[in-house]
Amino acid sequence: MITLPKSLDIQPSKKGEDFLNKKARKWIEAQGGDRSKEELLHASDCLDPRYAYFSRLDPRPIPDRLVPVFLIGRVLHAFVICAVEGKPFDLAADGGSNVSKELGITFSPDMNFNGKVREIKTSRSFYEPSEPKDLAMYCEQVLIYLAGTGQTEGDIWCLYMNIPGGPAFRVYKMKISAADLKKVQAEIALITETFKKAQKEKKPSILPLCRPFKCHPKECPYWEKCKPQGRYGVPRARWVKDLTNPLLTIGRTK
Repeated sequence: MITLPKSLDIQPSKKGEDFLNKKARKWIEAQGGDRSKEELLHASDCLDPRYAYFSRLDPRPIPDRLVPVFLIGRVLHAFVICAVEGKPFDLAADGGSNVSKELGITFSPDMNFNGKVREIKTSRSFYEPSEPKDLAMYCEQVLIYLAGTGQTEGDIWCLYMNIPGGPAFRVYKMKISAADLKKVQAEIALITETFKKAQKEKKPSILPLCRPFKCHPKECPYWEKCKPQGRYGVPRARWVKDLTNPLLTIGRTK
C-alpha cells in the first residue's frame, strides 16, 4: 500500500468534465449522423414519431446527463459483437444498416448473428423483469427489426448493471406468428405514411404520441411545440401496465 502524502490535494475539475463530455458527445453524434434531410424513418423514429418530426426541423444536442449513458451503451454493443464473432475489439463494430422500401424505414439491428436479429441493451434497473410486458420497451424495437427483415424470431441480450448479484447478462427470446408480423408491418407502414403527410402539411398533431416515458417536459426539448394533448409524465410502470398488447403496440394515440 502506498502512503498518501500530506501535501496531496484532489479537487473536482469542471473544465476536465466539460472536455470529456464535449469529446464524447461529438463522437456519439457523429455515429448517429444527420437525419434532418433523410427521407426514410429510422426504427426509433417509429417509436417516437413526434420527436422525430421536430428534431428534423430543429436538431438539438444530446443532454450532458445522457452522454455517458450513450457512450457506455456503444462500448458494450461493440464488445459483445466482437466477443461473439471472435474478433479483436473494434469500437465501430455494429450489425450494419438495412433498408425496407416497402415499409419506408431504415434500421440497424445490433447483430444479425446466425441469421437471427439480436438487440443488445444495457439496463440500470435494480430489478429483473418478471413478465414479458416488462420488456415492452425493448420488444418494440426488435419488432421493427423483425418486420423489416420478415423474420418472426429474435433475441434481446441485456446487461443488467445493478441487479442483485450483478452485473449479469440476461437473454430473452422473442417469437411472434406470421399473422402478427403482418400486423406489425402494416402498423409501421401507416406510421411512415402519416409522417410524410405530417411533413407535407406541417401538421405534427396527426402523428401518434411518443412513448410516455419520453413524453415529458423534462425529457423532451420539443414539449412546448408539440403540446401533447395534456399528457404529463406518465409513470413508466403505469404505461406498461396499461398496454393491452405491448408486443404489437408501436405508435400510440391518446
